[in-house]
Amino acid sequence: MATYNAIKYNVDFGGHSGHLIPIASTTFSNSSSVEFTSIKQTDFDEHLVVIRDFHNDTDNRQCTISFSSDGTNYNRPVVSTYVNAVKREDDGINGSGFNYQDDYSHGGGTSGQEVMVDNASDSDNAAFGIIRLYNLGSSTFVKHFLSEFSGMSSGGSDGDSASHHLASGYINDTSAVTALKFDSNQGTIDGTIQIFGVE
Repeated sequence: MATYNAIKYNVDFGGHSGHLIPIASTTFSNSSSVEFTSIKQTDFDEHLVVIRDFHNDTDNRQCTISFSSDGTNYNRPVVSTYVNAVKREDDGINGSGFNYQDDYSHGGGTSGQEVMVDNASDSDNAAFGIIRLYNLGSSTFVKHFLSEFSGMSSGGSDGDSASHHLASGYINDTSAVTALKFDSNQGTIDGTIQIFGVE
């Protein structure tokens, strides 16, 4: 006779148990960009990117991810939407709120997808986030992604703010994605990036 636990947890995950398999990891400092050219795209249906201690050397800079199908040209077209929520440190109203960001929502752009914007360069600031990438090895379908970041946004005269950033969309190309690049729109970046295959 089946027990309650056997019935309750009898879930078909399609052979996937949710284990994280480390693929690559790097810690970088004063870098203009970071590239990963061995991501085992055909070994996993899902990849998880974890970014820690991401720090720009200048206020109001972005963290972006770009995609390559040949390991050299990071120009795969992205269709996406981007929203963020911001609350000022001094509890002020100007600069606070929930925003759809059309400038960072792409309709086929090839310059990379922003996952964190207006990052503050204060010495005590570091952004943290995750990016989920799906089906990178497919030569049939587009490749979807989701990202979520938490950080400190530089507000200029409005003051720094706590910020939450969400981006989602797809790489509008049926070619397999073989490499990833992370960078800022200007200046240098510090941090740690880990990439896992989800099994």
